[in-house]
Parts: sequence; structure tokens; C-alpha cells
Amino acid sequence: MVPPSPCSTGRQKPFRNTREKLELRYGGGKTCARIGAQFIGRWRDVIGYRHCDRRFPFLWSDSSQPPARWHSLGEGPANYFADTPVGAWAEFIRHEGITEEADLASVDRSLWAVEIPEAAYPKPNLPRSTLLGGLLTYTDCQDEARRLRQGGAQCLEAPSAALLPRGARGWVAMPNIQAAHGSRSGKVWVWFGARPDFVAWPAVEGGTPPSRVLPLVRQLTF
Repeated sequence: MVPPSPCSTGRQKPFRNTREKLELRYGGGKTCARIGAQFIGRWRDVIGYRHCDRRFPFLWSDSSQPPARWHSLGEGPANYFADTPVGAWAEFIRHEGITEEADLASVDRSLWAVEIPEAAYPKPNLPRSTLLGGLLTYTDCQDEARRLRQGGAQCLEAPSAALLPRGARGWVAMPNIQAAHGSRSGKVWVWFGARPDFVAWPAVEGGTPPSRVLPLVRQLTF
């Protein structure tokens, strides 16, 4: 992937709203994320969400990682990021086969918000039924990821197999909490190889997934 060009600084117009305080646009449409007066990246970043065992780091860094949809045994590290916290929790719930709220009480899991590049993510050339399928579809997904990596890809983007359609739409307060309108479905980004440059913040340290996620999960099948 071509490294992004640094954003140039320059005299800024007064901010009109909060969004402009967080994003400064320069020539060529490049964007730098900004917190206060400190730049946190040379390219535009997005936040991906990962759950993990609270006792371990938030990223895999070697090939001892167990296999999953987009990598087989020995092909790690491959780090998976959901585009919403709900998507990350859904991945865990699906993997563990949790269907009852009572089973969430014993979960002791962390959730991290990770800054990752907003890259031109390659997308697997597979039927949707395979992208969202159960364990028997993993071999086809791994083969496709291998093909992309052999072509030079360091990452990929795929629809979330853990969330049902529209499962990433979120909630609103009107004034009570209720499901937001819209048709937003979840997606997953996968980065291959060790990424010590990815910066993250703990959103949950040793907590349980919210029960409101349960009806949004596509349960794992064979």
C-alpha cells in the first residue's frame, strides 16, 4: 500500500462547528485528525473496535494466533476490527455461542478503540453467503485472503458475519433509548502482520457485553 503523504499545516479559518475542530481539511482533500492542538496522525484514521482477554494485549503480534475466518493456522498475526463497539461484542458473543442474557454475567472481557488507517481496503471476491456463512465457509474465506495477500494486500474489508442486517445502526435518545432508524450494517477490517504502530484506548476493562446486543447477533453455525 502506498504510504500517505503528510498533511501540511497552514493558517486556519475560524471553526464553525465541533466537527471542524476535530477534522482539518487541506489541499487535495487530505484530512488530519486532531485533538486540541496536537495531530494524532499523518493520514485520516478511523476507529476500529476489538474485544480481548483483559490479561493480554489488544493485538496479536505473532503466528501463534488461532485460526479464524480470514487466516488459517500459522498465518497470523491477523487482527480483526469491527466498525462499531456492537460489532466487536457481537463477534465475541457469536464465537462463544451465547444466547441467554444470564450467560453474560460471567464474562470478563475488555474492549479497545484502535486507531487504524482509512485505507483503500481490498474486498474479497466471494458470494455473500460465503462472507456471512458458518464454519464450513472459513476455508474459502482463508483461500481468498491468501490470494489477496499474495497480490500485495496488507488488509481487507468484509461485511460483519457476527451482526444481523442493520445490526450496526445504533441507538438514539428521544428521550428514552431506542433503536436508530436506518439500514447500517456492520463491517470488519482485517490487518495482516504485526502492527506496533496502531494506537488504542481502553473503552471497557474487564466488563460484560451489553444485553441489548444479543438480538443483533447472527449465531455461528457449521
